[in-house]
Amino acid sequence: MKVVILSGFLGSGKTTLLTHILTNKQDRKVGVIVNDMATLNIDASLIKNSQLIQEEEKMIQLENGCVCCTLREDLYKSLLKFKNEYNFDHVIVESTGISEPINVAETFYIDYEEGKNLVDIGITIDQCITVLDISQVFDHLTNDMLAVETDKTSTSPYEGTLAALFIDQIEFANTIIINKLDLLPKDENAKKTLRSEIYSMIATLNPQANVIEAQYSKVPMDKIFNVDTFNLGQAQTYAGWLKILVDGKLDRTQEKLYLKSEIDEYNVGSFIYRARRPFDPTRLDELISDDFFDNFEVSRIVRSKGFFWLVHFPNHSYHWEQAGISLNITVDSVFYAALSDEEFQQIPEEGQINIKKDFEGVYGDRRQEIVFIGMQDMNEKDITQKLNACLVSDEQWEKLQKLPIEKWASTLYPNDQEREDLPFSMDDEAMEMTAGIDDEIEVIHQTMGDKNDDD
Repeated sequence: MKVVILSGFLGSGKTTLLTHILTNKQDRKVGVIVNDMATLNIDASLIKNSQLIQEEEKMIQLENGCVCCTLREDLYKSLLKFKNEYNFDHVIVESTGISEPINVAETFYIDYEEGKNLVDIGITIDQCITVLDISQVFDHLTNDMLAVETDKTSTSPYEGTLAALFIDQIEFANTIIINKLDLLPKDENAKKTLRSEIYSMIATLNPQANVIEAQYSKVPMDKIFNVDTFNLGQAQTYAGWLKILVDGKLDRTQEKLYLKSEIDEYNVGSFIYRARRPFDPTRLDELISDDFFDNFEVSRIVRSKGFFWLVHFPNHSYHWEQAGISLNITVDSVFYAALSDEEFQQIPEEGQINIKKDFEGVYGDRRQEIVFIGMQDMNEKDITQKLNACLVSDEQWEKLQKLPIEKWASTLYPNDQEREDLPFSMDDEAMEMTAGIDDEIEVIHQTMGDKNDDD
């Protein structure tokens, strides 16, 4: 039995697509699992009222919870029931608008009864589809509201913004439906510009995705069923930022998936910021707190992700992740160069070889490495200059290189209270939590979405 996972924001046209599928499924036996954020499953009621649920179709409603998190076991049992009792060919799982599709997909690979998962017993994912409302793409991309605030009854634990969730849904999908073409601007030039920008954004976020355009969610059935394009391992590496970081550029071998008449016009903006000198915490804090990164119209950055190091905690790697106008910085773990010889030897030999490829000079793998992807007019030079201005100065760097790395913070900031008050600082507990390679990440800095709360 094959399963199609259907994701997309509220109002994107998921339910309309589901209705279209049930109307045009022909002789296919199709089961449906729907989930809405509210206590009452309005989406399920709408489909039932349409009288499209025929004898060979069954619908299961998962209520009071997000299908991607709190109801995994219910989803597992529902799919088993569909397979064993109704012998369906296909099942559509329509998840809530605030679902992360990766969590829904992972349900298929979790062992339940007798140590078997859904894939083991013949229930596989056909594809993961994300539906976009073409008129709302950039509104979603710049929405810093927390996803859970869109509905107070939601039990979803997702803590990110709508912009971050929107990007997550695009990055994980292997098929993206650009819906509601009737809402494109009437002016031909404006229409062409908007479509070009949206395709450019998708190409940067998920260069492997198959893109389909639709009006009123009308998509051919051969684009829905039996496409067999989903692979969890591949889906986890679809994200454009990851491909850029690994390969240094986007893989354009998938150009056939986009509109051939327009692909040559795309000037996808992407680059990797790299530096081997640490950031000054105060300067970096001032940069990310100003109006540059939280103003999409100015920065034109869609996504950025990577890691960096700071002069007052030079052994620790900090994680940088931006989606739309929401930027989160967390402390990750120590750099490999900061490990003792005994700790480093615990890493498999092949891993050590790969790690040492990133080593340079006496400071090893300590460095800045952040991928930026954005619209055609994202200004690489401007962003690079702004970040370079946050590095320790030439004078400071010359002085620091003559000192043991453990003396850097006390030398630059001799006052204990001053050091404690610096941005991105960690207390002893946080330092202990991040002492190993695989320790939990602790959120220490969040900007943009919450910086204007008191305005």
